[in-house]
Parts: sequence; C-alpha cells; structure tokens
Amino acid sequence: MELIRTATDDYGHIYRWAQHEQLIREDDHAVIFYDFDVLDNRLDYLRQAFPENTLHAVAMKSNPLFQVLQHIHRRGFGLEAASLEEVILAHRAGLPADRLVFDSPVKTRQEIAWCDAHTPSLHLNLNTLQELPRIPSDTQMQVGLRINPLVDPGSPDVYNVSTAASKFGIPISEWDAIIQAAVAHPFVRGLHLHIGSEMSRLDVHAQAVAKILELAEAIQQARAKAGSEAPLSFIDIGGGFPAHYGQGAQPDLSEYLHFLRKHAPTLFTRYRIITEFGRFVQAHTAWLLSDVEYVLQGNDAQPDVPIMHCGADLLLREIYQPGAPEHQLSVLDRQGHPKAHAARSTHLAGPLCFAGDYLARDTELPRMQEGDKVVVADIGANSFSMWSRHCSRVFPKVIGYSQKAGTIRVIKDREGIDDVVRFWGGDTA
Repeated sequence: MELIRTATDDYGHIYRWAQHEQLIREDDHAVIFYDFDVLDNRLDYLRQAFPENTLHAVAMKSNPLFQVLQHIHRRGFGLEAASLEEVILAHRAGLPADRLVFDSPVKTRQEIAWCDAHTPSLHLNLNTLQELPRIPSDTQMQVGLRINPLVDPGSPDVYNVSTAASKFGIPISEWDAIIQAAVAHPFVRGLHLHIGSEMSRLDVHAQAVAKILELAEAIQQARAKAGSEAPLSFIDIGGGFPAHYGQGAQPDLSEYLHFLRKHAPTLFTRYRIITEFGRFVQAHTAWLLSDVEYVLQGNDAQPDVPIMHCGADLLLREIYQPGAPEHQLSVLDRQGHPKAHAARSTHLAGPLCFAGDYLARDTELPRMQEGDKVVVADIGANSFSMWSRHCSRVFPKVIGYSQKAGTIRVIKDREGIDDVVRFWGGDTA
C-alpha cells in the first residue's frame, strides 16, 4: 500500500478552495491545513500491516486536535495518552476506554483512582514498580509494566529513553524483581516498551521486543508455578518509527515488520499487540500557510529576510533544537499561485522577539514581498501540541479537508485575545 503525502501542487488549490468557502478572514495571517486523506491513508496502512486484533493507539502528544481525535475514534482506532488531561480529552472525544492507553511517569494516586472509576477498561502502563501498590487489587483496568530493555535504538540522544539513566520504565536488569512483582499482583496483564523516537536501528528494537517476550514467558511460568492462572494478554511495543521530511517517498514499515517476525515471532501469535505510533501517523497530515509581512531586502553579501507569522511558537523543536527535521518550503503569491521569481539566499524569520527565531537560514527561495505566502510542509506531528506562549501570540486557525470526500471546514478557530488573557489569569469581562 502506497503512503501518500499532500502534493506540492495542491497547496495553492486548497488555499483558494478555503477562500472560496469564506473560511479565511483578513486577519488570518497564518492558517494550518489538515489533510484527513493522509490521516486515513496512515490508519489504513497500519490496519493492513498488523494482525486484525492489534490496538493501534495513536500518540495524542503528537497531535491533540479534538476533531482529529474524534476522526481516529470513528475509524475504530485507539489513542495513547501521556497525561490525565489527555485521558480526559480522549474520553470527551468519545473514545471507549478499552481503546485508550495511559502512559505517564508521574501518575498520582488521585489520577489512578479517577481512571479506575471512570475508564475502568483502559490500558494503564506503570512506569515503576512503586506504582503497583497504588492500583486497587480488584481493578478492571488492563495494567501493564513498562520495561526499559537498556538498548540503543539509534535515536537522537534527546529522544532515546532506553539508557540506564532514563526516567522511563523498569530496567530489565531487575528481571527477578519484575517477575516477583507480576506474580504478587495478578492484575498485571501485559508488558510495555517504548525505547525512543526517530529510531534508526529497527533490528535493535525488534531484538528488544524479543527480550520482553522472554520476560513475559518467565512471568507466565512463575505464575503457573505459584498456582496462578492469571495470563499476560498484551504486549505494547510503543512507537518511535521515524518520519521522512525530505523529498521522496515515506519509508514504510516493511523492514521493521520483517525484523519483528524474525526476532519475535510469538508476538504475532500469543499476544494482542498494542502500538503507539505518533509521528509516523501524523507528520505528513498538516501544513502551514503564513503571510509574509515584511521583507528585509538583502544584497550580494546578505540574504533576504522575510518575516512571517509563525516561527518558534509553532515549530518549537525545529527552531530551538539542533538537528531537528528540516521541512520542505514553498512560496505562493497573493492569489495562491507558485512564486516564479528566481531563487536567492534567504533567512526565513518568525515573529517572536528572540534572535534565534529562524526556521531556515541560507536557504534558496524565490524572492518575496509583502503578501506572499510561505508554505511549511509536514507539520502534523509535535507542532500543535508544543505550542509556545512566548510573546503571547494567538494559536492560528486550523482548516481540515478531504479532497476524496470533497469537504473542507474549520476544525479549530483561531484563538482570540481574550483566550490569551484568560490563560495568563486575566479578567476578560
């Protein structure tokens, strides 16, 4: 199955479509477009690639837009929450509790009690053995233990959560203690791992899954020896598969699945699989269109500096974090047609008041002027959810569309000034 992306030639067409439907106002100087066809493509791909009973819990932290969560729910998929707030967001989006996974290293007693009372069939992955006494012995929640397999999946350091110093998961070196705890607490129904994002060593991840399966078998044997018939029923393999932001096709999961079947074949026959893909599902679903407000004209020695209406507020990782993905950039004129001017060296600046707010430096883009529009591709993952209040700018409007269905609509209105004032504790009366 082919993995699709929004075509560069479609940007202007979608923009003019939204204008025709009067969805863009004069003060919408930055607009996010969300492509539901790409989302459906990724969901269909996951459903095709894994066994039928797999629970694909899409990581909410990658994209928590409410109507996107509702769409994922309507398609019969699940969601993975990293906070109680995300649990409640998914709950209010209509998601059944048995399709919800809750991972967090700081779940409080009150949060666990809330889940036990309001979402009794959710999957609750415990980050440490210290959490076990906080779980009611008669809980109906599907409790898992997050295991740190202590491997290097080839993730960038800031995304690698499988080191000995990681705050995530019970080190697999505590093998005997894990088995004893699972025997003493028969409500433990599964094991979980998530070892890093943007993984480059997929074989290492598959080998880590195999080690988790060995641990699961050891727990089953210890329970049987102790006279317990409580089975382990699920293995949550997390997410972490990388997204490709450059030109060309998005890598699919075929190599990853090959390694899983090679190193961990019993995963597909003995347990229900849970996945937590976020970036893989969401990265290519959205793109930003921002007006160019000013252009500081350069010369032979200095680049042009167009200033647009989103920067490090929306693209936090890209601007603050060295080595983050570089997005493909396009330029449209006022009418939404591709800019045909000759390319020149450009520093693309955002609106925030700090010197590092540049999305790109020394990149070749058509010469711009006021009213032109910059398109930033592939912003569907880890942008909305990381929105920064630095300089207190309002979150832009989000327009969702499906070319297949012929539908386009606002799925999140642009924030108002009162929303910002209220956020900071001000009186909006």
